[in-house]
Amino acid sequence: MSSSIPTVRFHSTSLPRRRQFESWRQAVVGFDVSRPDLPAEEPFAAEVEAFSLKEFALVVSQLGGSSEFAGPQKDQPHNLSIVLLRDGSLAGAVEGRAVVAERGQIMLFDWERDAKVVLSPSSTLVLIAPWPVLGPSLSFLPDLHGRLLDGAAGRLLTEFLLLLPNQLRAADPAGHDLLATATREVVLACLGALPRCTSAADPVHGSAIRAQACAIVEAHLGDGDFGPGRLSQLLGVTRSTLYRAFSASGGVACHIQRRRLEAAHAALADTATCAA
Repeated sequence: MSSSIPTVRFHSTSLPRRRQFESWRQAVVGFDVSRPDLPAEEPFAAEVEAFSLKEFALVVSQLGGSSEFAGPQKDQPHNLSIVLLRDGSLAGAVEGRAVVAERGQIMLFDWERDAKVVLSPSSTLVLIAPWPVLGPSLSFLPDLHGRLLDGAAGRLLTEFLLLLPNQLRAADPAGHDLLATATREVVLACLGALPRCTSAADPVHGSAIRAQACAIVEAHLGDGDFGPGRLSQLLGVTRSTLYRAFSASGGVACHIQRRRLEAAHAALADTATCAA
């Protein structure tokens, strides 16, 4: 029985050898990719299968060569990559902190945060989860970027992800809806099992950060390049702390966009009044 779920499949070996890596690189979202060991023109074996799960996406990959992933990229949605290494290893740094993941482990990456890691020839399952879906429910969590998900939560999510591809390949539309709902609930449950970040959950602390952030946003409404990354630098807090302070209103990026729209609307209204 074939699945009706939106699916993308890619095999680099069907392309000319000199185009194999570049074609795969262009399909990668969230990170810039390069080859740390060989020129891009050298043959590169990549087999990728990607499934849509409503807000989420599951990417099943087998890579025959090493690849370096660097972020953040501009103009990308704010997502979390949940990377399960079925085989191979990953090593590098996130925001200056060394990270390593081995076969059977899960590591988390925030698309809007600095990262540079090398993935060995590998087999991976990557679940791409949007922060607007996760953030409001997980506002009490510590920093997830570059974190290993281990313990009972890691084992449960690993088993679920390993079962998911075959379930998706055979699912009908009703099964697709069920799998999408189950994926969201399992991810929230497993991430939610992490230790709570008590300081970030302190409402007084969060209110103070929000008040300072709002003042800085107002001063930079005319700066088109101003965003959450720059705001977190000016405040001296992590992106996850900043997101938690604005979680009730959909996150800090939503707040900045909303204030820009409100300011633009007010300016247009003033212009119309003066013209009349």
